[in-house]
Amino acid sequence: MHEGALSTAEQVRADFAAADVDPSVADWATVHWIDDGLGICEFWAVTSPTPNTAITPVTSDVPTLMLVGSFDPAMQPYFSTEADARFDNGFYYELAMGHASELSGCGLDLMTQFLADPTQTPDASCIDEMTPQWVLPE
Repeated sequence: MHEGALSTAEQVRADFAAADVDPSVADWATVHWIDDGLGICEFWAVTSPTPNTAITPVTSDVPTLMLVGSFDPAMQPYFSTEADARFDNGFYYELAMGHASELSGCGLDLMTQFLADPTQTPDASCIDEMTPQWVLPE
C-alpha cells in the first residue's frame, strides 16, 4: 500500500472526520484502504515511519520488486525508476497497463516468482505478451 506508508489508520480516520466525508464512503474506504491495506503492514510487522522519515529517500541492498503500469496516472513510471535506482538488488518491471499492475496475471506471476526466491531474477517474458486493455464508455 504505497499511500499508506505515509499515514496511520488513526490519521486517515481523523482526516475523514475533519473533511466531513459521507459516513458510507468513509466506512468503505476504511475497510478497503485502511484495514485491509495496513493489515498487510501488521502481517509483515512493519510499523509506520517516524515523523519526517517518510520524506528521506531509502537506499537498500534488500531484494526489492517494483511493478509499475506504463499508463498509471497515480504512480507514473518516472517516479518508480527514480526509486528503483536506490535499491542495489531491485527488480523493476513496467507492465503495459494502468494502476495496480500487481493485480494482472503477469504481475501476480512476477510477485510469486520473487517471493519464492527474492535473489533470483524473475522470468518476465509475460510482459512481452501484454497489450493494453481499452475500456470505452458506452
